[in-house]
Amino acid sequence: MFEKRRILAITVVGVLLGAGTGQASLIWDVYSDAEIGEGEVYGRVHVYDTPPEHTTLNMLGGNVDLMEVYDSSTVNVSGGEINSLFAEDMSTVSVSGGEVGWIRAQASATVNVSGGRQGSIDGSGYPTINFSGQAATGLVRVSQHTMLNMTGGSMRKVELYDSVIVNLRAGVIPEGIVGFGFDGVVNVYGHDLAKTRSGGQYGHGQVSGFYPDGSAFTVDLGRELYSRVNLIPEPATLLLLSLGVLIARARKS
Repeated sequence: MFEKRRILAITVVGVLLGAGTGQASLIWDVYSDAEIGEGEVYGRVHVYDTPPEHTTLNMLGGNVDLMEVYDSSTVNVSGGEINSLFAEDMSTVSVSGGEVGWIRAQASATVNVSGGRQGSIDGSGYPTINFSGQAATGLVRVSQHTMLNMTGGSMRKVELYDSVIVNLRAGVIPEGIVGFGFDGVVNVYGHDLAKTRSGGQYGHGQVSGFYPDGSAFTVDLGRELYSRVNLIPEPATLLLLSLGVLIARARKS
């Protein structure tokens, strides 16, 4: 499937015992395009670029204890299980299936989550986390200058720190959003939007309305959140943009 294959560094470091048989626990340093398939088991997988080439690793199945993604390399996860997945540097990680216990996005990494199940997601530094589709995760904890974009899926609870930017356009957050030393912003897009200073499970208010896709929502707000929530009407903004285009065309004709 790939022109370049994984061969470069696989080191046996121990033994995993399971179901009465021993399986080699491997450390795999990946420098060229590769796959992880059903039945493959690794202790640690480290993914690097070999400039000017960029490395892509596709995980279709198997099991990895710890995966660390560096440089500008790309990892696509559509199946299998990963205990911990760390996106570093300017790497890109896309998760569309499988199970990941913990995703950590750091530096200027991009993490796209559109499916599968994740135990928790953390972000710190300047990463971008895009959450969409049918993805389902537990706690999402983001800090420093992380950008969190939610256009679908379910996050059990969101904790915000520092100067994080959050954009909400769809999705479910049953335990709401709470802030701790939070001085960033939460942008909520939709129509018939409203927010209150009190009520909700934390007693510090709620934001509610309809997302751009027409789905109704209510999100409970923790302390520090009310004044940090911006309500951005849509599709009114789209209608204004369309009107502007029509006026521009009329002036040209």
